[in-house]
Amino acid sequence: MADVALTDADVDRIIAALTPYGLNRCRALSLSDVGAEVWLPGRRPDAWDPAGEPPRTLILIGHGGRSLWEAVHGDPTFDFDGTPDPIDTWSIDRSATALDRVVPSIERCLLYPAPDCPMDLVALGRAMGWHSASPLGLGIHHGFGLWSAFRALWLLDVTADLSPAPVASDVCIRCETHDCVAACPVNAVEFGRDFAVKSCLEHRSKLNSECGETCLARAACPVGIEHRYDGDQMAYHYRLSRPSGEVGVDGDLDRPS
Repeated sequence: MADVALTDADVDRIIAALTPYGLNRCRALSLSDVGAEVWLPGRRPDAWDPAGEPPRTLILIGHGGRSLWEAVHGDPTFDFDGTPDPIDTWSIDRSATALDRVVPSIERCLLYPAPDCPMDLVALGRAMGWHSASPLGLGIHHGFGLWSAFRALWLLDVTADLSPAPVASDVCIRCETHDCVAACPVNAVEFGRDFAVKSCLEHRSKLNSECGETCLARAACPVGIEHRYDGDQMAYHYRLSRPSGEVGVDGDLDRPS
């Protein structure tokens, strides 16, 4: 596909095709621009050499706010309760359809959602200018706050002719109230140190924990408050992440931005 390149206009058309389905965020990046920090430990191919590889482009698709939840539940043809992994199924199917429509001749491979995704999606989001870091371990966006998430990552067999990725503004550095710190009942959140995952999970696993179906620290953040998930959406994601005792079972805990 040497005579074809994915452009900013293509990305705009993909967003337009996906927005009615609640997938209102999309960003693309040439694989040659991916730094070592984006690969999970031990997952970066030892012999990977951008100069010697065919040109490939990553395209990251996600949502911000309540749009995805509303779209999924507003479609009478989609059986949410009867579909395995309904959010992932919806996101994969709709993004594949959009890619078929906009770049039909381009071969592709789904990297996420998949159990063997080789990339740290939070680091990839930063590389794409999608978000900046927050003390909750989640990416934070200047508009959506903590209320957005990655839903599909595709590798396209095509070169990229894209504008440089923007640099996301550091939202939390301007915060004066630190409401998220005060709201966490187990002091898992603190500016200047990593999020205390173990303390969080231990507390969430307790019987009748107030954090079993929500995150008090996340809900306390004032950024993007108008995009905050409603109770049903919040409970759905946190219920899925709770039983295994691992952050990121549903992905809204390890891929939000």
